[in-house]
Amino acid sequence: YGMHAWRTQADAEYVRDVGLHKTASYTTTWPLVTWALLAWKELSQLDKLIEFADRAWVIFQYVDDYLWIFGEPDTTWKSVVSDILEWKATLLSYYMWNKASDIERGSFRNYYWMTDADAKELSQIKHLLTDSWAVAYLHEQIDYEYELAIKLIPEITQESDYQQLLQSLLDYFIKRNK
Repeated sequence: YGMHAWRTQADAEYVRDVGLHKTASYTTTWPLVTWALLAWKELSQLDKLIEFADRAWVIFQYVDDYLWIFGEPDTTWKSVVSDILEWKATLLSYYMWNKASDIERGSFRNYYWMTDADAKELSQIKHLLTDSWAVAYLHEQIDYEYELAIKLIPEITQESDYQQLLQSLLDYFIKRNK
């Protein structure tokens, strides 16, 4: 699931699919489906709810990937850059890796072999991700998933309270800082 996989098969869709198959079902999709079934008793648009939940999870994961690098550790309770130091295939690192120059990739690769990063190294990692447009791309993908998820809400339910609840879930996933 790390950077080494990119040499043969990875693309942005691969990074998205890894998460969907690995954690989305038990962290977002099935809990949301279970809640809906208990709350609504009958759900004729189950396939739409599953698609919504998957998109909500992708939003959550992309924001999480951003916070692992750009968040404030005191707020997020996350070890900054741990995803990079652990060689996790995130959309940020994937995009930077594929858009960067050979020199930038070499610099980025060096961080994968470290056990910790100081403030200067963290700043360099942030610059590599920002300068390669990886951060902008990540935000574009978050917006894309959000727009598609929002369009699903009226197809899932016509009840305004439930629509507002689903909208609030998406808004929380995007605006959270931890």
